[in-house]
Amino acid sequence: MKKRDAEKVEARAFMEAAGAMDLRKWAAREAAADAKYEADLAERMVTVKDREVYAMGRRMDNGRTVASTSRKELETLGADL
Repeated sequence: MKKRDAEKVEARAFMEAAGAMDLRKWAAREAAADAKYEADLAERMVTVKDREVYAMGRRMDNGRTVASTSRKELETLGADL
């Protein structure tokens, strides 16, 4: 969504600029710089959250493994669970 917004800002600025093609291109890039920054930041935040969710899942898996191993050890020692 933010990437699309940044592209729209750049396209609009390009169409509204006057002068040579290179000048219009750079004027459009300058106008869209903040929007592109926001889009990049949002994308990186999604990556961070994805990694946090993955890490949480791994911690849950580790907890289940420890619990299972503990139960087996207690059963081996004769505990009644």
